[in-house]
Amino acid sequence: SGTTAKQLDRERDARPIAYGGMLIECALALISLCALGFIWNDYVGGLRTPTTVFATGLSRMVATIPGLAGTESTVSALLVLTVSAFCLTSLDTATRLARYMFQEFWLAPGQSYKDVSGWRAVLCNPLVATAITVVLGVGLGMTGYSKIWPLFGAANQLLAALALLAVCAWLGNVGRNNKMFYIPMCFMLVVTLISLFQTVSIRIGLIAAGAAGVDWGTYAQAVLGSILIVLAVILAVRGFKTVFGGRKKAQQVNAAPVSVAAPVSAQKAKKIAKIYGKIDTARVFGYKGTKCGQKRCVRGSVCLEKTRYAHCWRRCCCACCRRRHWRRISR
Repeated sequence: SGTTAKQLDRERDARPIAYGGMLIECALALISLCALGFIWNDYVGGLRTPTTVFATGLSRMVATIPGLAGTESTVSALLVLTVSAFCLTSLDTATRLARYMFQEFWLAPGQSYKDVSGWRAVLCNPLVATAITVVLGVGLGMTGYSKIWPLFGAANQLLAALALLAVCAWLGNVGRNNKMFYIPMCFMLVVTLISLFQTVSIRIGLIAAGAAGVDWGTYAQAVLGSILIVLAVILAVRGFKTVFGGRKKAQQVNAAPVSVAAPVSAQKAKKIAKIYGKIDTARVFGYKGTKCGQKRCVRGSVCLEKTRYAHCWRRCCCACCRRRHWRRISR
């Protein structure tokens, strides 16, 4: 969720927690499909509420286990409680994120609500922004959230596609391998855009035909879906330019001629190693031909002072090598 990053003690715990959460969510999706298939006849007959479908189907599945035949009502009540608790935590996270986005809508990049004045300071105040988002959410819930619910699935997965695109662009900019993101990123982006396009085209067709049952929800789905498509395409174009344009720029920089300084003597290397600790001098000083991730370092001038050394480090080494060894030196 959006608060997971704030709950991690160490950065290296992010991979098992995030991947484990993804696997658990996949298992939950499979269980939900099994529950729906188990009561398919009831579902076709009119049982359509998601919470009721999940609780009824899973409780009936549990009741078929020997010795648990009389637990259907108890299991159903517990499952409804579980889904309700999940909805409450999701509502809390959604309200917090909505307040953040509402505040950022009135702020320039890099600003906080403390940096503005006038009417923007009032709107960006945390209490006012929270009250506005809560009132809007309650109003939507009371007037029928199901009117725009069909957009939720595509919008949610579109957010996942844009998150993959952002991480892919970031890894490319820092010189790390990002090819593993290409297939899932493109797949999620194409599937969600096609889903949104189908939803919008169906709603526009209903409006144009003047079909019965057309209300404000049909118009809202058509308008919001169109906005999501346009914004997603703009972000995708910019993201792809960042990913592939940054790679071309890096290749041009690496292909440019670089002046090579004289090799570092063993005595000077020992002296610097004594100052900064035990380090791999052949890679720290970037001997020509040294492999560093996906790039090749070049030999750079050496400074004994730490500040000058950091300056030459930025100038003479590739980003991947600089990041790895500068951390080792700083410790």
